[in-house]
Amino acid sequence: MAAVDDAERVLDVFRAHDEHGDERRTLDALVAVLREGGDPNASFGGTLGSLPVLSWACSSTVNLGREVVRALLAAGAAVDAFSLGLPGGHNYNALQTAVYNPGRESVEVMKVLLKYGADVHLLTRTEEPEDALGIAMRKDNQPRRRIRLILHAGATISPQHLNIASDNYHREDWRGVLAANHDYLAAIHRTGGIDAFVAEQLRTLTVIVSRHVVGTRLPHELVEIIAKLWGHPGDYVVNK
Repeated sequence: MAAVDDAERVLDVFRAHDEHGDERRTLDALVAVLREGGDPNASFGGTLGSLPVLSWACSSTVNLGREVVRALLAAGAAVDAFSLGLPGGHNYNALQTAVYNPGRESVEVMKVLLKYGADVHLLTRTEEPEDALGIAMRKDNQPRRRIRLILHAGATISPQHLNIASDNYHREDWRGVLAANHDYLAAIHRTGGIDAFVAEQLRTLTVIVSRHVVGTRLPHELVEIIAKLWGHPGDYVVNK
């Protein structure tokens, strides 16, 4: 029963915020409740599925700011906990929620989450899973700042990311991130995606190498080995 009360006291702080909307009042009340043993991993339930208060605080419908998020994390909130069963399938963790949030404060919230070890490689639990970098690349608001933060945290650029980037290579607000890759991404875009681009490059490589292996059919394994050594022309470089 005590555990339920500890969670309810935290939830009551956020419910009260919906009524008064005073961020400072909410932060002070939250810090006091957490100091008295309130559960930082409390979740809203019922028809909303399961929504951790940390994700709620990072969502686009509220603007509680980095200090509320910091207070929850300092009290032991699980930084990578996912929301589950939400309407529309928006089952994200706190970092993914903050990346998705269009508010300016959300970038500062991202910094706090990453400082507390948020995993940039986790995928959303949705019909089409994607990681925080993929979400950031699809954003229309401050994509450069979000992308840089996630890359600095160790995100790996995948073929999926290259396809997204190739669709945005012409955007002015991406130039700081993509400056060294404009021609490379334009080529990916022109050929219809990274898979088609790689296939085209392999065909080109086969022709080039075959010119120097007269009368011999070039083994496919050799092409693959050379391709790995050669890499893509204009290997993807990110200006972090």
